[in-house]
Amino acid sequence: MIAPAPLSARLRTAVLFTAGWLFLGSLQAQTGEGSRTRKKDYDVTANGTEQIAAALVTAKAEKKRVLVHFGANWVSWCFALNKMFRTEQVKAALDKDFVVVAIDVNQGHNAEVDLLYEHPTKYGLPTIIVLDAEGKLLTTKATSELEKGNGHDAEAFLKWLQEWTPKA
Repeated sequence: MIAPAPLSARLRTAVLFTAGWLFLGSLQAQTGEGSRTRKKDYDVTANGTEQIAAALVTAKAEKKRVLVHFGANWVSWCFALNKMFRTEQVKAALDKDFVVVAIDVNQGHNAEVDLLYEHPTKYGLPTIIVLDAEGKLLTTKATSELEKGNGHDAEAFLKWLQEWTPKA
C-alpha cells in the first residue's frame, strides 16, 4: 500500500494553498483593497425619507441644494462614485454648494423615496438627483454617462455639477 504518499502531497498542496490565501487576504487588509475592507457608503438601516428631510433643513439654512445618490454597497460603480466624491476637487465643490445624501436602495430598501422622485434608479446604480432647498426635483443623472475606465470622470462630473449649482 502506497496511499500515504499521495495524501501527504495533497496535504502539502492544501497547506500551501491556504497559506497563500491567508497571505493575500492580509495584503488586502493592509492595503485597504478588496470588498471586505471597502467603506460602506450606504447606510442599510437609514430611512431615506428622513435622510432627505434632514438634508433639506440644512440646505435651506445654508442656501444650498441637495445632491442625492441612490446606490448599494455591493455595486462596484457605487464604490467608484463615492471614491470620486472623496477626491479633493470634487469634495470641495460638493461641500460648497450641496448637501450630499447617500440613499441605500438594496433589495427594495427606500423604494418609496425612489418612486417619489420619478424612479431614478430605472437608469441603474448609482443614480444622482438634485433637489432645490424646498425638495423640488431639478434633474436626474445616470452616472453611466460619467464613467471613464474603471471609475467616473471627475472633470465631466464637475462640469455637469456646475449646471446645478445654486446661483447667488
